Amino acid sequence: MRTKTLTLPIPARAQWAMGCLLAAWLALPFVRAALEQSMLRHMLLQAPLLLLAGACLAGAWARACARPLRAGMPMESPACWLRPAF
Repeated sequence: MRTKTLTLPIPARAQWAMGCLLAAWLALPFVRAALEQSMLRHMLLQAPLLLLAGACLAGAWARACARPLRAGMPMESPACWLRPAF
């Protein structure tokens, strides 16, 4: 069964950068502490934002790996060794 990833109408690099920046922002100690003070903020803000960051990174990774595969790059190449099974 194939799963769909989040693909935004922006370049894959921009989607990857957005996911990295969001994850890095959420990892900052003062942001993390502020969001984890209340269970409500943790569940309604922090958890969905972490999921969004992961979805952005997964979508950018899938689009970046699909390009060499369409070009005929063999699966034995290092670029496709760690490709997730989408």
